[in-house]
Amino acid sequence: MSNRSADTSPIRGDLELQKSEKAKLKKELSLSVPKKITRKLSGSKTIDFAVISNPSSPKGPPYPSLHVTTESDPVRAGILTVDDEVFKGTVPNDTALEVATQLTNVVGAEIADCKKVPRMEQAVKDAIVSWVEESRLDLVVVVGATGLSAKGVVPEIMDQMRERRLPLVEAALTNALRSHPQGMVLRPSCGVKERTLIVSVPIIPSAAMACFEAVRDSLKGIVDALRDATDEDCADPDRD
Repeated sequence: MSNRSADTSPIRGDLELQKSEKAKLKKELSLSVPKKITRKLSGSKTIDFAVISNPSSPKGPPYPSLHVTTESDPVRAGILTVDDEVFKGTVPNDTALEVATQLTNVVGAEIADCKKVPRMEQAVKDAIVSWVEESRLDLVVVVGATGLSAKGVVPEIMDQMRERRLPLVEAALTNALRSHPQGMVLRPSCGVKERTLIVSVPIIPSAAMACFEAVRDSLKGIVDALRDATDEDCADPDRD
């Protein structure tokens, strides 16, 4: 099989197999029943062959057409801390460190970048736009500036920037803070811009971890769904 360059989205289409590979597949397939066969590739990659018979084949028994997907790449994540004191370096960036640890160990994410900015609207927007439009990250976690003070700017920025909402994810973030002492004044949020999932959590470590634990098991599935979406899907979310 010829080598293929890595891609962030699953590979689709017909795959030209060598004669020996075709023979192996024919032996394994029951053409009347769709099956899935996994082939190990170099490294840790695998290919799944979703087999669908083609009854219109003019010669002999129907030979399967192959819909091919590769095991998805790790989630590429960026962590943006929005806090004046952290930006100045007068307090440690403990919450971002904990988020990075959880993303790496629990979600299996790759931390592509970490930044810290003051609680200023334009600085936050510029960082997010850079990661979404230039770096094409799968996930952006924004830490901080979720409160009710004048500098709690992130929820309003999310309202301006997101192109699609995820109401159930946002509800899970909010519900996670029900028992937190400051939960009533914290405003976590989430949304999608282009093909990037953006999640905002408070900078209070206990609140951030409560939010993260509420949604962590869903992050990889959402990222995979965004990777699978076509350009038409992204332009027209009502198609679902």
